[in-house]
Amino acid sequence: VMIYLLSQTNRFIAKNLFEKSYFKSERFMPTTNFLLYQNKELSNEYKDKVRQRIRRDFNIQLLSRQEEESNISEARQKTVEAVGLVRNNVGDGRLLLQHNIEYGFVRNLIGGAVIGSMGSAAALLYYLKYYPSTVFWSISLTGLIFFISLLLGSKALMNRYGELYAKRLFQEYLTSN
Repeated sequence: VMIYLLSQTNRFIAKNLFEKSYFKSERFMPTTNFLLYQNKELSNEYKDKVRQRIRRDFNIQLLSRQEEESNISEARQKTVEAVGLVRNNVGDGRLLLQHNIEYGFVRNLIGGAVIGSMGSAAALLYYLKYYPSTVFWSISLTGLIFFISLLLGSKALMNRYGELYAKRLFQEYLTSN
């Protein structure tokens, strides 16, 4: 039960602290960014294929290039809504589930790094003050450095795994029936 509680705490921290902060409630997630014309990750031809399929499947017309430039907030919101339907349509996909698991693992690991860094810092202070053993404080310091490194690289890690997921989502969406 404690392991489950800790994993849910990691997930809660990661989703509500990091994901919302970095991706602004999905409005800046790679899945959204990739479909905007201002983003150069995918070719315009590829984006147009995805956009046409979204229009055909869900009767949602994403904003044109000109409309997007004049109202980026609306373009992002419509894209978020459309991508949610695409995710539901694709489901677990062929390889999409694996990318979703990888992204979730990295996101939750970053959430756990918050707790891990606090625990490592507390242990380091304790061992330095009450039990000055080189072995124990070195382990605590190594843990602290590891967790802080994860936190410092959290945006890049979450973005990278989000990009891999987004690319696979659109590939599987275009190749599904």
